[in-house]
Amino acid sequence: MSSAIPSTQHAKAPFFVHDLPDSVSESHRLLHELRVHQIELEMQNDALRQAHELIETSLAHYTNLYNFSPAGCFTLGPQGLILQANLAGLSLLRRSEAVVLGCPFATFVHTADQAPVWGLLKQVFASQPHQPLEAMLLDEGLAPCHVQIDARLQPDGQTCLVTVVDTCDRVMLSVERQHVADLSAAYQVAEAATLAKSAFLSSMSHELRTPLNAILGFSQLLQMDRLHPLDPHQASRLQAVQVAGQHLLRLVEDVLDLSLIESGGLRVDCTPVDVDQVLDDAIKLVTPMLPVHNVSLVVAWLGGAEGARHMVHADKTRLTQVFVNLLSNAIKYNVKGGSVRVEVTQQEPDMMRVGVVDSGPGMTPEQQSQLFQPFNRLGREHSEVPGTGIGLLITQRLLHLMGGRLLVESTPGQGSRFEVQVALAKPVLN
Repeated sequence: MSSAIPSTQHAKAPFFVHDLPDSVSESHRLLHELRVHQIELEMQNDALRQAHELIETSLAHYTNLYNFSPAGCFTLGPQGLILQANLAGLSLLRRSEAVVLGCPFATFVHTADQAPVWGLLKQVFASQPHQPLEAMLLDEGLAPCHVQIDARLQPDGQTCLVTVVDTCDRVMLSVERQHVADLSAAYQVAEAATLAKSAFLSSMSHELRTPLNAILGFSQLLQMDRLHPLDPHQASRLQAVQVAGQHLLRLVEDVLDLSLIESGGLRVDCTPVDVDQVLDDAIKLVTPMLPVHNVSLVVAWLGGAEGARHMVHADKTRLTQVFVNLLSNAIKYNVKGGSVRVEVTQQEPDMMRVGVVDSGPGMTPEQQSQLFQPFNRLGREHSEVPGTGIGLLITQRLLHLMGGRLLVESTPGQGSRFEVQVALAKPVLN
């Protein structure tokens, strides 16, 4: 019996077995994509981190610029309220941050400037053209502060940055410049007036001196007329005319000298001059005054014997005039029975000092401060002593022209000392 051998049948494989290679490939692909996305995310993360660091750096830089800006900076909201203020701004307002924040900016401006400030802020928030304005901050009892205010709308459109610059220095500089200009104009007017006065005085002095000389000359002729001698009464009156004329002539000559000095028209010719000779000439001119005023005069040479070292650099005529003025004043304004002492010293190798010391009433500090004021006779205007009140001023100016100077020391009740300082003449080498 033949047996039947069953045919071998293989069971069918599951479906995923046939698809496995494809699934593996897909997994690899997805894994690759994940890795790519991971790398992209890491790169984006690095970029974000760098951007964040840049933002932080920029923000810190802006904050430093804002906080430490030399100009006052204020961040304002739409209602003009102060949201932020830097150190310079708080310093300008002279208030703390706690007081300023939340307050309208315009309230810290002077009342007269508040309306323009509100107008500026309105233009800024409306994105309208505007110009910086000048204003004054409230002074809080201190000196007012002049400032320039400008504003700029921020990118968010809800805030604006207000900058405040102190212009006090600029205002003060402008005021100072105007003050200097005013002073310069006033000086030019005064200078022109001085020149006009000097020209007028010079002209009038010449016009007056000619008839005065004629009057004095005719009065002298009358006194000398032997054919028609004057009786005592007429001679006395003519003598009064002579004295008054001489006094007026001296006044005219002094005014002429002063006008020439002030106008720069007086020139001095400085050469080596012998002080001994100049003093002798001056003393001879004032000697007739000594018995009239009952005053004695002595000359003392201190610090060495008389000699060539007493040669000084000066104008002989003007130096003689200086000594005559000082000696005549010392005699006229002395006391009865008083004395005048001339002291000649050489304390420095290049300077000669000549002091004229009197025993008169002296001067108070107030009188000394007015000593060189023209036509000021220090209260002696109504005394019997004749004078013009400009002799000392002329003396001071003449010494200045010759490179010297005049010093004054005086004590009430003890007398005065007027010291002439003039440079020694340099020796001439053969």
